[in-house]
Amino acid sequence: MKNLFSHFYRKIIEEASEDIKHEKFRRKLIEDICDLSKKFSKELTDGGSRVIDEIFNGYFYCKCHIAKIDMVLKSRGLTGASSSFAYVPFEVGLSFDPFLCIPYVPGSSIKGAVRAAWKNLKNDEKFGEEFKDEDKINEDKIFGKGGANGFAGIVIFSDAFPIEPGKDDFILYPDVITPHYSKGGEDIFDETKASPTPIPHLSIAPETLFSFVMAIRRSEDMDKKDAKEIFRKVLKATSVAFKLGIGARTSVGYGIFEIKKLKIASPGD
Repeated sequence: MKNLFSHFYRKIIEEASEDIKHEKFRRKLIEDICDLSKKFSKELTDGGSRVIDEIFNGYFYCKCHIAKIDMVLKSRGLTGASSSFAYVPFEVGLSFDPFLCIPYVPGSSIKGAVRAAWKNLKNDEKFGEEFKDEDKINEDKIFGKGGANGFAGIVIFSDAFPIEPGKDDFILYPDVITPHYSKGGEDIFDETKASPTPIPHLSIAPETLFSFVMAIRRSEDMDKKDAKEIFRKVLKATSVAFKLGIGARTSVGYGIFEIKKLKIASPGD
């Protein structure tokens, strides 16, 4: 199987004597990487699926309450736009696992989006009563609290990995952004000096199926009924977060997900 990570950087090193920001080189590199993600899509997504299964089984053996969520990307996706992978030469990065050779959605991004959705639901006239803070189920207890007296939340979010390829069996998709008011890294405030400059880069293919795991930390005062209620509320917030989008460019429709399958297990099941 082709290592996309190694191929990407080998190509950059081979062209080090040339201008790696030349449009022809960048477009050819994107085409190569996307074609390889299609050619080896089954092997690559099988690797992601195995990792998710191992995470699920690990938490199960630790007697945690766990949920495995499969989610389909309804639009293109872009996570980790400032990450190092692909930032050179495209100036737009991508969260990418160098060992599995696949893009991923960081668990921290999922957690942050779900917490933001939880806050919105808590302040919503229709759902406010349902999501109000209680002793056993409240925002800080679920997601954690920062600061000197902070603590970790009881719900753990794993990274999400692709388990099935997207549209036309691609995992990675060619994309382009066209900044109008930036040149050489500096902002342009004069409309007459605006210079649209297309920047090709990588994104995640629409229709890619991802999977991730949520787990509730073990606690003596946490029974199966409490865990199910926590999952019910967190999953409702997750559904809202997915509709709003995760990652970069959500305001223009990127990163929209839909839950396709859910598996919940508790100690003793």
